[in-house]
Amino acid sequence: MQFLKKQGTYFVGIQADVKTRFDRIQLRQDSTDNIDFQTFVSQDTRENKGESSGQNIEACLRECNRYVFNSGSIADFHQELREILLSL
Repeated sequence: MQFLKKQGTYFVGIQADVKTRFDRIQLRQDSTDNIDFQTFVSQDTRENKGESSGQNIEACLRECNRYVFNSGSIADFHQELREILLSL
C-alpha cells in the first residue's frame, strides 16, 4: 500500500460490524460460507490481525485515506462512495 500511496493512489477502507458481515455471507451462500458465527468470528479475528495467510486487514485500514462504515443499505453505501468520489 505504501508504494501505491506514493504513486497517488487514494484508499477507501470499507468496514462493517461482524454481525452484519456474517448475515451477508449467510445470504450469499457460497460454498465457503457454510460456517457458524463463532467460526466466522475466529476467522475474522485472525484475518484482521494478520494471523492468516496474506491478510492483515487492520494494518491496511490504518493506511486508508477515508473510511465507509457499510452496515446500512446498498443505497446508503453507494451514496457514501459517491460523496467521497465527488470530494476528490
